[in-house]
Amino acid sequence: MKYNVNLLHGVAWSTVGKVAQVLLGFITLAAFARFLGPEAFGIVAMAWVAVGVVELITGGMLAESLIQQKELRPAHTNTTFWLLLGFGFISFVVISTFSDGIAALVGGPAEVATVLGWRAISLPLGAVSGVHRALLRREGRFKAVATVETFGSMIASVLGISLAVSGAGIWSIIVNEVARVGITMLGAMIATRWRPGFEIERKAFMELLNFNIGSLAGVAMLYIDRMIPRLVIGNYLGASAVGIYTMAERLLEQIGDILIGPAWDVTLVMSARSQGQPEALRKLMRQTILATALVVIPLYLALVVLAPTLIDLVFGARWAGAATVVQLFLLGGLLLPASELGVAMLRGVGRSTLAIMLMVADVVVQAAMVFAVVGWGLEAVAGVRVAKELILWPAGAVVLASVVGISVRAQATAAFTPLLAGAPMAAVIWAVHHLLTPVWPQYFAAAAALLAGAVTYPCMLRWLAPTSFESAVSAVRSALRTRAGH
Repeated sequence: MKYNVNLLHGVAWSTVGKVAQVLLGFITLAAFARFLGPEAFGIVAMAWVAVGVVELITGGMLAESLIQQKELRPAHTNTTFWLLLGFGFISFVVISTFSDGIAALVGGPAEVATVLGWRAISLPLGAVSGVHRALLRREGRFKAVATVETFGSMIASVLGISLAVSGAGIWSIIVNEVARVGITMLGAMIATRWRPGFEIERKAFMELLNFNIGSLAGVAMLYIDRMIPRLVIGNYLGASAVGIYTMAERLLEQIGDILIGPAWDVTLVMSARSQGQPEALRKLMRQTILATALVVIPLYLALVVLAPTLIDLVFGARWAGAATVVQLFLLGGLLLPASELGVAMLRGVGRSTLAIMLMVADVVVQAAMVFAVVGWGLEAVAGVRVAKELILWPAGAVVLASVVGISVRAQATAAFTPLLAGAPMAAVIWAVHHLLTPVWPQYFAAAAALLAGAVTYPCMLRWLAPTSFESAVSAVRSALRTRAGH
C-alpha cells in the first residue's frame, strides 16, 4: 500500500506542476502565435537545430544517471556538475562564434544567425541546474520540482507576452526561453541547498559512464529525430512551413508534458528503486500505462475532432494551415503512453542500451519516410508521426516484455482498451459540434460538444471496458485518500 501511495502522491504533485506549466506555456504560445505568425516560429525552430542537442544534454539528460545510481557519493554529483557546466559553456562560445556559418548550414534566413547568439545564453544556465533538479527527483521531492519549474515558467511567460504585445517580435520568444531556464536554475539551487565541490573522481565518472553513454545516445537520437523533419521542411517548403510544423509539435509536447510527463518521472524513479523486483515492475508498468491512456486517449480524440475550430479561435486565421498537421500529431500521440513509459522503465532499470536501440529504429524509420513523402506537402510529413508509431510499437512491446515480463497482450490491453470508449465519445463530440455550429457561436458549440463528450466517455468506459473503469475509479479514490493523508 505504501508503494502505491507514494506513487500516486508523486504523480499528483508532478501533475500539478505540469498542468500549471502547460497552461502558462499554452497561453504564451497562443500570444506568440497571434502576434508573430508562422515565419517567426520557423526561424526559432531553425536556430534550435544548432542549440537543441546541447540543450537536451545540459538540461539534465546526463544528470539522470544520478537518479539511477543506487549508492550516490559526492564525487558522483560533483563530477556530473562540472562536466555539464563545461560542456554548456564551451557550446555557448562555439555557437556564438560560428552563428553565421551555422545559419547558412541550416538554410535559414539571415535572422537565424542573430537569434543563435542570444538563444545560446540558456545553455550554461541550463547546465548549472541539471544536477539540482536530478537530486530533487531522486529524493522524491516532486512538490519542490513542480514549484520551481512552475515559478520559472510563470515569470518567463509574463516577460515573453509583455514583449510580444509591445511589438518586440521574435525577441519575445528568445527572452521567454532564456528567462525560463535562468529562473528555474535559481529556484532549483535554492530548493536543494546542494552546492558543487571539487571532489572529482575518475572512478565516479566511470561508474556513471554506462548510463551516461545511454543518455548521450538518447539525446543524439532525440535530436536527430526532431532535426531531420525541420531541415527537410525548411529546404523544401520554407520557414513558414517549419513554423507550422514546430507549433504543432510544441502543442503535442505541452499536452504530453501534462499527461505523460508526470508518469514518466515517477516511472523512471520507481523502476530504479524496484530493480530486482519483477512483480513490482510489472504492476508499475500496468498501472502507469493504463492510468495515462485513460486520460490521453479521450483528450487527444476530442482535440482531433475540434482542432480546426480551436486553432481558429485561439491562434487566428494565419494558422489555418496547421489544423490537419495538429490532428495528425494527435493521432500519432495515442500510442505514446505505452511507448514513452516503456522507455522510461528501461532507463530506470539500467537497460539504456535497449531504449537507445528503440530510439535508433524510430529515427531511421522517420527519416526514411520524411524524405519519401515531403514532395506531397506538410500534411504528408506530419502523417509520418502516425505511421511510425504504428510500425514501431510492437517492437517496443516485445523488448519490454523480455525485460520486465509484462506480456505484449497486457501492454496492449492497458494501452488500447480506452479506445473502446474513446471512439464513440469522439463521434458524439463531432455530432454535437456539427449540429450546433450553424446556430451557436463557435466557442459555445465547442464547449457544448466537449461537455457531451465528457459525459459520454465514462458511460462508455463503464459499459464497454468495466475493468478499466473500475481501475480508474480506484485510482481516483486512492489519490483522494492520499491527499487527505497529507
